[in-house]
Amino acid sequence: MNKNMLQWIGAALLALVVVFLHQGPVVVGKNLIYQHATVEAKVRTLILERYFRKIDDKKLHEGALKGMFSVLDPYSAYIPPKKVRDFDLDTTGKFGGLGIIIEIRDGYLTVVTPLQGSPAQKAGILAGDKILEIKYQKKGKWYIRSGKFQDTEEARQVLLGRPGTQIHLFVQHESGQREEITITRAEITVRSVKRVKILDPKNGIGYIRIASFQSDTTREFEKALQNFQTYGVRSLILDLRFNPGGLLDEAISIADEFLDSGVIVEVRGRQEGSHKFMAHPGGKAQFLKKVIILVNRGSASASEIVSGALQDHKRALLVGERTWGKGSVQSIFEIPEGRDDEGRVIKSKVKLTTALYYTPSGRSIHRILSNEKKEGEEPKGGLEPDVEVKTTTREKAYLMRKQNEEDIEIEKNLAKGKDNLVAPPENLKEKKAKFFQIL
Repeated sequence: MNKNMLQWIGAALLALVVVFLHQGPVVVGKNLIYQHATVEAKVRTLILERYFRKIDDKKLHEGALKGMFSVLDPYSAYIPPKKVRDFDLDTTGKFGGLGIIIEIRDGYLTVVTPLQGSPAQKAGILAGDKILEIKYQKKGKWYIRSGKFQDTEEARQVLLGRPGTQIHLFVQHESGQREEITITRAEITVRSVKRVKILDPKNGIGYIRIASFQSDTTREFEKALQNFQTYGVRSLILDLRFNPGGLLDEAISIADEFLDSGVIVEVRGRQEGSHKFMAHPGGKAQFLKKVIILVNRGSASASEIVSGALQDHKRALLVGERTWGKGSVQSIFEIPEGRDDEGRVIKSKVKLTTALYYTPSGRSIHRILSNEKKEGEEPKGGLEPDVEVKTTTREKAYLMRKQNEEDIEIEKNLAKGKDNLVAPPENLKEKKAKFFQIL
C-alpha cells in the first residue's frame, strides 16, 4: 500500500472517530472501521487517477468530511483550516485585525469609523478615509493591490491577519490629503452589548440591547447595570431581537444575574447524561423589579436560554414573536491536520451537536422535536411570547437598518471616548413615540 493510500486511510479513520466518538456506546468492530476507511481510500485514489480532469486532493479530503456531516443535523459542520479564523471570530468576538468598520463607496474600500483604542485609530486612520492601495503580506511574501473591492468580505480576507503582523494602507483623507499609514494588527474585541439607554428617568425604565453572547457580554452587561443603579432605574427592557445566540456559559451567566435560585437550563446529552445549571444568589440584576424581553424569529439558541429561564421563573415577560427554536448544544473539537511550510500546526475544527437543552420547566424548544407539527406544516418550536406583537417584513427591515445605524454611531462615539455602557438619562419625550413604534 503506497504512502498516499496510508495517509488517506489515516484521515478517513480520524474522520470516522470524530463521528463515532460522540455517539455513545455504539459497538463498531475495528475491522468494519478499517473496511470503511479502505473503501474510501480506494475511491479517493480512483478519482485522483481516473477522473477526466485533475482534482485537488485537499478538495476531495474536505468533500469527504463534509459528506459525513451532510447526514447529520444542520448545526453540525466541518470547518476547514482556511475558515477556522472566521469561525473563531464569530464565536469569541476576537480576531487579529485593524479595528475599523468598513464599507464600499464608489468602488473603493472606505473607513466608516475606527474603533476606540484600535490599532487603526492609534496609527492615524480617520472616519471617511478612502483606501487607495494596500500592501500586505501573505505566506512570507509582500503583495500590493488596489483598494477597490467587490464586497467587504473580499476585503476582510486581505485586512485580517495574525496579531503582531503589519499592513500598509495608502489612504486619502476627506480633506484630500494622501498618506501611507502602517498598522500593526492586534486582537480586536467586538462589543456585544450594543445599546444602553435610560428611556424614562421619571419611572426608572432602562433599555439594553445584546446583539450576541460573546466572551465579554457579562462584563459589559454588569457595567450597564451599575450605571442603571446610579440613575435609579428599576425596570428593564432587554432587547434580544435578531440575537442568534453565542456562548452557552455567557447566556447562563446573564440569566443568573436575574435569578437567586433554581434551574437556569438543563442540558441532556447522549454520553454526558443530564446536567442542570443552577442560579446563585447575589445576581447584579436583582434590583430590577420589572423585566420585559423583546424577542422575534431572529432570537435563537443562547438568547432563548435567557428568555426561557426568565419566563419559566416568571422573572420576565416575553414580548414580540415566537423565537426561532434552536434548542441544541454544539461542542467544538480541534483536529490537527499536519503542518504548513513554516512548521505551524494546521488545524481544522468540528462543530458537533452533542446535546439538547431544556428550560427550567422541562420544555424542549428545538424545532425538529416540536410535537406541534401538523401534516404538511413546519414544526413551530421556539418560545411563545407572553404578549404577541407581530411585525411585517418591511418593519423588520426598518428595525435592522436602524440597529445597524445605531451600531455605527456607537462605534463613532467610542472612538471619541464616549462609552455606550454609561448612559445618563435622556429626555426622550419627542423620541419615545418613535421608539415604541419599532418595539
